[in-house]
Amino acid sequence: SFSRLIIYGAFIFVYALAHRQGAKYFAVTFLLLYFMYSAAEIWALRKNL
Repeated sequence: SFSRLIIYGAFIFVYALAHRQGAKYFAVTFLLLYFMYSAAEIWALRKNL
C-alpha cells in the first residue's frame, strides 16, 4: 500500500514540476493525503492490537 503511495507521490511530483505554478499546491495536497493515510493505517493497526 505504501509502495503505491510512493508511486503516486512521484507522479504528482513530476506533474508539479511540469506545472511550476502549482508545485506548492500539489506538494501540500500530497503531504496532507500522506499524513491522513499513515494516520489511518496506524489507527487501524492499534485497533487490531
